[in-house]
Amino acid sequence: MFARAGTDAPLEDVGREAGVGRGTLYRHFPTREHLFIAIMQERVDDLDARAKQLLDAPDAWSALTEWLRLYDRSATDYLGMSARVGNWLADDESPVAAACAPMKKSFGRLYRRAQREADVRSDLTAVELLAMISALPTIGGAPITFERLLGAAMAPVCWLMGVPWPQAATAGSLMGMKTILNEFIAYVELSKLPPEALDARSRLIMLYALCGFANFGSLGIMIAGLSTMAPQRRDDVVSLGLKSIVSGTLATCLIGAMVGLLS
Repeated sequence: MFARAGTDAPLEDVGREAGVGRGTLYRHFPTREHLFIAIMQERVDDLDARAKQLLDAPDAWSALTEWLRLYDRSATDYLGMSARVGNWLADDESPVAAACAPMKKSFGRLYRRAQREADVRSDLTAVELLAMISALPTIGGAPITFERLLGAAMAPVCWLMGVPWPQAATAGSLMGMKTILNEFIAYVELSKLPPEALDARSRLIMLYALCGFANFGSLGIMIAGLSTMAPQRRDDVVSLGLKSIVSGTLATCLIGAMVGLLS
């Protein structure tokens, strides 16, 4: 019901579809928040566990973006769910905020680490960041997610490489994952795509287009390493950061385009 009608669907309709009476529904779930706690508890526990694991990740920025991507995906399963979750998390008195307290604590530690090590702005709290993500509007009846934004931005590039336009958004999201996160995660997502998402030729193109280190995690490692070896040239290294990502992405896209021409 929530998947079709969104989070504003009447609870009576939810109970009717589940085959339970109104009294039974409200006895177990007095408010909409209590129902959402039951729906979200497993994914909240998963997010909490993943945040704790990422605290030991070598790169703080990559760890932060990976967790935010998981949160974004979990909070946008149902139309309108993201905004509700953001409002409830900001209200310490709400039952949802209480259920999410361990997750908020784990993410807070992950976020503070990124503030210390990855130059993440210090005037924005962890809860405020989650609220900003949750406040993203919807387009075309579906919530804006990182995958949709990255897919829209990189779709024309993938089309120029030879990927058919109906498949370009899917391919673009993979290129976006590779740039924002890393190529390993993009390859894992490529392997999970259903057969109809990308045809054999498009998969071959993306196999080569994703093969590169032009991502922000690698950029952070490069800046840290070169700045340690030549601290007096740190400003020069930083100034070349985005240019190196653009040039590296163009190089792998060129190889993908050549594969598209030959296949």
